[in-house]
Amino acid sequence: MSKHELDHYLTSLNSYELSDLMQKAREIRGDDLKIITYSKKVFIPLTELCRDVCHYCTFAKAPKKLDSPYLEPEEVLSIAEQGKAQYVKEA
Repeated sequence: MSKHELDHYLTSLNSYELSDLMQKAREIRGDDLKIITYSKKVFIPLTELCRDVCHYCTFAKAPKKLDSPYLEPEEVLSIAEQGKAQYVKEA
């Protein structure tokens, strides 16, 4: 598909109603489910150590910048309890 064809195709999508696009997607997918679900999750970072060096990452820390490389068990439970209070079902 050329850039011109892609631009034309994407522009033409603006003329459709969202419900029509969703119906077409269901037909293509072969799935007539109309409900979209998600599950609230809590992230429990047991460590901030990482062997990769991703310059965009804001999560991992160098070992020398950490007070402790791992969460204490009490910290893990605290995060889990905070998630539970928000009706989170998965970690």
